[in-house]
Amino acid sequence: MAINRIAMNPLSEFWIAVFRNLRFALQPIVNIHSGAVYGFEALLRGFEAAGFAEIPELFDAAFKDGVLYALDYRLREKALTLFRDLDCRKGAKLFYNLDNRVTEMPDYSPGNTMLLLERLGLEPSSIVFEVSERHEFSDYAAARKVLSQYKNQDFRIALDDFGAGFSGLQLLYFAEPDVLKIDRFFIDGLDANPRKRLFAERIVSLAHLMGLHVVAEGVETEGEFHACRKIGCDLVQGFLVARPTLDVAELRERYPLVGDLVNADRRNGAAGKSMDVEALVARIDPIRPVRVGESILDVLERFRRDDAPAMVPVLDGNGECVGVLHERDFRKFVYSPFGISLLKHAASTLPFAGLLSRVPVADASAEIRTIQDLFLASSMAGGVVVYEDGAYSGFLDARSILAAVSEKDLVEARDQNPLTKLPGNARLDKYLAEACEHAGTATFLCYFDFNDFKPFNDRYGFRRGDRVILLFADILRDYASRNGWFLAHIGGDDFFAGIPHRANEKDDAQGRGEMEAVLREVLDRFAGSVASFYDEADRARGWIETPDRSDNLRRFPMLSVSVGVLRLSVGEDGTDGDALPFDQLGETLAGLKKRAKASGGYSYREANARA
Repeated sequence: MAINRIAMNPLSEFWIAVFRNLRFALQPIVNIHSGAVYGFEALLRGFEAAGFAEIPELFDAAFKDGVLYALDYRLREKALTLFRDLDCRKGAKLFYNLDNRVTEMPDYSPGNTMLLLERLGLEPSSIVFEVSERHEFSDYAAARKVLSQYKNQDFRIALDDFGAGFSGLQLLYFAEPDVLKIDRFFIDGLDANPRKRLFAERIVSLAHLMGLHVVAEGVETEGEFHACRKIGCDLVQGFLVARPTLDVAELRERYPLVGDLVNADRRNGAAGKSMDVEALVARIDPIRPVRVGESILDVLERFRRDDAPAMVPVLDGNGECVGVLHERDFRKFVYSPFGISLLKHAASTLPFAGLLSRVPVADASAEIRTIQDLFLASSMAGGVVVYEDGAYSGFLDARSILAAVSEKDLVEARDQNPLTKLPGNARLDKYLAEACEHAGTATFLCYFDFNDFKPFNDRYGFRRGDRVILLFADILRDYASRNGWFLAHIGGDDFFAGIPHRANEKDDAQGRGEMEAVLREVLDRFAGSVASFYDEADRARGWIETPDRSDNLRRFPMLSVSVGVLRLSVGEDGTDGDALPFDQLGETLAGLKKRAKASGGYSYREANARA
C-alpha cells in the first residue's frame, strides 16, 4: 500500500538559500582486513558559505525555526541521489547522520524515506542512519518506536560517536543498532595509550557479543590502524585510508593501502594468526542462508528436510547477516493463526521482524581465543557467525570452536618454550621467512643474550636462574604488547624480538633512533630489576666471585644483556643495501650477538632481502 507523505513545513527564502549552498562529501568506511568498501559516510559541506561556523550550529538554527525535518528530508534526497549515481556503490551502504531531534518536529511523519528509495531504486538495507549520543533523545520510548520502524523497514542503524558522552550505553540499549562507531577520542593515540586500549577492547567485545559491526572512526596513523585491528575492530574510517571528497571519481571499491598494511604487519606479533585462520576456515559450516524477502513456503521447506540445521542465518539484500532464525521459533510462528493465514498464500514472504535472534559476529581472521570468548559469553546463541572479507562466510558451532581451540593449544604446546611459554624456533623460522616476503617493508631483527649468565647459575643455582629468565621474558612481553613486536625464546638465555619499522611514517635515521631508545629502556629495566636476585652482600659489592670455565676464581659483574640488531629491508628488486640470502639470516644474527657481547653490549647492521 502506498504511503502518502504529510506536507512538511515550507522552507523560507533564507533556508532555501542555505540548502542551495549545502553539498555532501563522501568518505569510505572499509573492511579493516582487506580494504574492501563497506560503505560511504555522507558528510555535510558548504555550511560556512551558508553563514554557519559549524554543522551543529546549522541544525540548531533549523530546529529553533521548526524546519529541521523539512531541511533534513531535502538533504536526505540530495545524499541518496549522490549515492545512487556512484559507479562504485555495488554492495556498499550509505551512512547518513540523523539528527535525533527530527522526530520532535510537528511535521515529522514516517514513510517518507521509503518513498524516496522507491523513486531512486535503492534498497533500504543499503542505508545506515547514524544516531549519536551528542544529542540526547528527549523521549527514549518515542525514539525507540521510530528506530524500530526504520529497522522493520530493513534500514540499518549505526550508533555514532560511541564514548563521546555519558549516555552511550543507554542509547546502545534503546537503539539496538547494527553498527557501532567508536568515537575518535578513544582512537587518537590508541597505540600508545594502554588505558584507552583497555576501554576500546571492552567496547569491541561488547559490540561483537551483541552481533554488531565495529567501526574505528578517525584513524589517522598506521599505529592507530594496527592497534584498532589488534583489538578486533571490523571496519576503519579516517584520513589514513581516505579523506572525505566532493569528487566521487576519487572513490574506490577497494583501498589497497589497507591490504598493504595488513601484509606488512602479518608477521609482527601475530605469527600464529595464519594458523588460527587455517584452523577456523577449515571448520566453518557454510550454512546456506535465507534471504530477506523469501517466501514462507521456501523457508518451511528448508526446515522440513532431514538434513536441515536447527537454525539458518538470514541475509539482507546486501548479503549482510541480520540475525539467525531458529527452527523452534519458526515452527511456533507458522502454527500461530497469523502464520497459518500466510501459509494459505504461496507468495507470502516471512515477516522476520521479531523472529530473528542476534548472534555474536567475528571476522575469519580473528584469533581463536577471541571467538571462543564471544561464544562463551553468549553460549545460548549456539555459535558465532563468521565474515570473510566483509561477506558472510558461514557459522561456527560449539563443537567446531572447541576443536579449533584444542588444535591451537596442541600446536602451540609443541613449539612453546616450557619455561617462558614464548614461541620457539619453529615459529621463529616462519617469522623470518615471512620477513623476507613483503616488498617495501623493513624490520629490526633483535637477538638478545645474557652476559655472564653461567657464573650466576653456578653461584645461585638453576632455580634462581630460571626466575631471571622469566623476568626478562616479562619485560619483553610488556614492550611487545604495546608496540606490536614478535617474540621468541630461542633457548636458555637467548631471546629474539622482531620490531616493525614503519618506514613510510618516519625516515630511516629516526626509526633507528627510536628503536635503539626502546632497546636501551629494555636493557636498563632488566639491569635495574635483576639486582634483587642477588644476595645483599653481592649486591652491595656489585659483583660475584665464582670459578670460570677454566676453574679459575674470577669476579663477574652483575647480569646484563647484549643485543645484536639486523635491520632487514625488503626491496622490490633486491638492489638496496647489503644483499643477504635467507639461509644466512640465523648465522648473521648469531654473529651480531657475538659481536655485541665483545663490544659493549650492542651491534648493528643493515641488510637487504629480495621479496
